[in-house]
Amino acid sequence: MLFGLLSVSASAETGDFIQVEAANYSAASANISISRSGIATVNGIAIGKHGITTQVSMHLYLQKYKNGSWTTVRDWTGSKDGTSYSFTKNTAVSKGKYRTNAVIKVYAEKRCEKVKKYSGNKLY
Repeated sequence: MLFGLLSVSASAETGDFIQVEAANYSAASANISISRSGIATVNGIAIGKHGITTQVSMHLYLQKYKNGSWTTVRDWTGSKDGTSYSFTKNTAVSKGKYRTNAVIKVYAEKRCEKVKKYSGNKLY
């Protein structure tokens, strides 16, 4: 009997999660940086598997921490045919705590895997 590889990870900043090895992609991430002038750069990256991945779509959310919860202040969608995708957007922000949430769909023929990634928090 064969069993799939299961890796368990935990993060105090983004909450506990379980990550199962993916069939359609090798890696995925969400990132955020904020310049001194208040320009947030949000980025999602998905690295597919050569010969397997056919398309990647992404929904990026810029979220701000307000009144004890995260609220979405901007969002963007994009997609690309091919193996991998890096999707980046910039926007002005006001003072506060921010993070990026990337909802990524990785396609292989008719099969689709969906993964959600969060960046670390950034203060401005």
